[in-house]
Amino acid sequence: MADSPEPDAGGTTPTAEPSEPTGADPSPGRRGRTLDGRTLAIAAVLGVAAALLTVLIASVVIDDGGSTNAMVLQDPIDADALLSQPLDRVGGGTTDLASFQEGQPMLVNLWQSACAPCVHEMPLLNDAQTANPDVTFVGVATQEPSLKDAKALAKQTGITYPWVLDPMGGVFYEAGGQGMPTTLLISKSGSVIDTKSGPFTSAGQLQAFLDQAG
Repeated sequence: MADSPEPDAGGTTPTAEPSEPTGADPSPGRRGRTLDGRTLAIAAVLGVAAALLTVLIASVVIDDGGSTNAMVLQDPIDADALLSQPLDRVGGGTTDLASFQEGQPMLVNLWQSACAPCVHEMPLLNDAQTANPDVTFVGVATQEPSLKDAKALAKQTGITYPWVLDPMGGVFYEAGGQGMPTTLLISKSGSVIDTKSGPFTSAGQLQAFLDQAG
């Protein structure tokens, strides 16, 4: 028979402290706080995903030719800065795009000798120049690593319109270029009408681009 606890000097019998049940959570409120934290984390992830989806939807543009061009949201092009960027002439000396304006719209095509799509596009541009004598065409070899290779590509593609060098990429930067080739259509007053990242794949697609100049 177990001994009963003896009363203390004041006559009070001590009561045994209740033990915590095995496996019980000693902090009843902790479970709720953990769930709240998880909920907040999930909400944050969903918020980021929603923001990325919004940007993705806004960044995809389907053009009339049925091709998809990735466009990055950016500030409007500063036409004055674009036209005044220093460029190198192939035969020596410097110039800028403004010097090519002849009181008519101008198409500016940025390319590189290492750009495979440029090889297929440049003959289209040359044919379009012949069909559109009221538009000035200018090629810009931007950040070109090899003048020799640039000259070889110009000869290979048979372009007859003038082209210049953009060694520091100033024109490409001012144009907000996202890849090669990049093409700009500039009005006779010197404002940017439209830009395109990626090659034109047909004469009709290119002509529709040019027709925006009126």
